[in-house]
Amino acid sequence: LDLQATEWLERFLTQYDGAAVIVSHDRYLLDRVTGKTIELADRRATVWKGNYSAYRQARQTRQLHQEREHEKRAEFVRRTQDFIARNKQQEGMRKTARGRATRLRKLLDREPDFLKAPGRERRLQFGFEKPTARSDLVLRCEGLTKSFGELTLFEDMSFDVLTGQRLCITGPNGTGKSTLLKLALGLLEPTAGTIRLGSTLSVGYLDQQAATLESRNTVLDEAATAAPDLSEEQLRSRLGAFLFGGEDVFKKVGQLSGGQQSRLMLLKLVLSRPDVLILDEPTNHLDIAGREALEQALQDYGGAILAVSHDRFFLDRIADRLLVIGVDAQGRRCMGRTEFIAGPSPYQRYAERLQGSADSSSATPPPAAREGRDRGSKSKPHSPSSRTPAHLRQYNRLTLEQLEERIEALEGQIAGLQEQFGRAEIYLDPDRLAEHQRCFDARKAELDELWQAYEHRHR
Repeated sequence: LDLQATEWLERFLTQYDGAAVIVSHDRYLLDRVTGKTIELADRRATVWKGNYSAYRQARQTRQLHQEREHEKRAEFVRRTQDFIARNKQQEGMRKTARGRATRLRKLLDREPDFLKAPGRERRLQFGFEKPTARSDLVLRCEGLTKSFGELTLFEDMSFDVLTGQRLCITGPNGTGKSTLLKLALGLLEPTAGTIRLGSTLSVGYLDQQAATLESRNTVLDEAATAAPDLSEEQLRSRLGAFLFGGEDVFKKVGQLSGGQQSRLMLLKLVLSRPDVLILDEPTNHLDIAGREALEQALQDYGGAILAVSHDRFFLDRIADRLLVIGVDAQGRRCMGRTEFIAGPSPYQRYAERLQGSADSSSATPPPAAREGRDRGSKSKPHSPSSRTPAHLRQYNRLTLEQLEERIEALEGQIAGLQEQFGRAEIYLDPDRLAEHQRCFDARKAELDELWQAYEHRHR
């Protein structure tokens, strides 16, 4: 599911009166719709009260308690054994020492796991090396247009990506997100305009379809393609850090699960020592622990990141700039439309704006379902002012043509402001950046109202 469909599902589930059992790695969804969490680990099912965040907190607390309890038990056994060793030959203390030895032996016989350390799950943990490229400009996109026949994905789009910036791209399925990455890599040709990566940069690319893996290779051989200078022992050590142990390294890539293939692709990225990362749905097939390890590695990485994702937790943690493709101001599908959001917490601000639109149509079915439901109903004609929300009545005096002209003019102004967000110099003056952001937000708010007024006329 893309972002819009996932959020609709959340709204539906929060209002659903029946029971639901959900298997998911989507941390936002689990937090928002669940009240009980069942953890499957070590061939056991453990039930926890609360949503995912509550489960995580409770699990960490229990782990800490178990570790402290283990330390206390180990200290008790150590001190008892020390007492026995010191006093078993001492006149007057032998009987006491023998008694303690007997009680300790019985305790350990009765509770064989008394000294067993609490288990810790093997977790993926890795990091990228510091990029070596000295160029500040990583990618430049100027007047980019891409069409397939009569379908235009994006038009006249311009932006720069600088070293250290993390641009995340989101939007509905089929709107051109992966196409944009392939244009950047030179795998596709633009219809118009240009998009270029720095010529001296080492590029790390993660493909959501695992097309960069050779299915006939063993895991070990595939890892060697990214670092041919490493010995087999060194490669096996690296593979172990990515949870490929023992005979797993001799499995064919085609036999691996989706999660294992994702971990192998991540290892190859690390071994390639990239200056820029281009990631297409990098959290696909990763479990929650794997997603958290990837997010930490990307936060610590010093190079530029260009990533496509529907994972809201990932977008929230990683993006310092957000490019939304194929969505209008209310979060509805709108082919060809693009929007840049810069400044602090870009995804959070985007999500809050969409939430305002969602509240007015909570749990409304997707368009296809809505059309099917409404097909047999008849609507009564109404004037523009009837049932118009109060905040939209100021636009009642405008004709549809005038609304369209205002919308077009505002979108042009916003596009110009978005372009300025892509220029490095604006970030050197905090006052200028704050004023620019206020201007941008005001125009976006007005545009949102214009679109709402326009949509209201067509009901």
